[in-house]
Amino acid sequence: MTRILGHDPEAVERQPLANIVAAADRPALRVAIESALRDSSATHPVVQALRLLRRGGEEMISFELSIVSLVDDPTSRTRRHGHDVGTVAAEME
Repeated sequence: MTRILGHDPEAVERQPLANIVAAADRPALRVAIESALRDSSATHPVVQALRLLRRGGEEMISFELSIVSLVDDPTSRTRRHGHDVGTVAAEME
């Protein structure tokens, strides 16, 4: 995601994901994370489409995130995986 968005991985590492989510999509991110913490697994992730901000914060790219609870993992409460919706759509054509 950082390569597509143009962010330096070290600059966004350990920062809240909401920092690079479009402001209008942050409530949906919060609901998705809360839902993942309540009821998700590797085979049943919470999937949420969001617009993520490119470096500079003006241009947005649509991503679909799969969010899984890692409550038992002491280093992170959730694991997020995302892919560029446009790239996936192009690959399916």
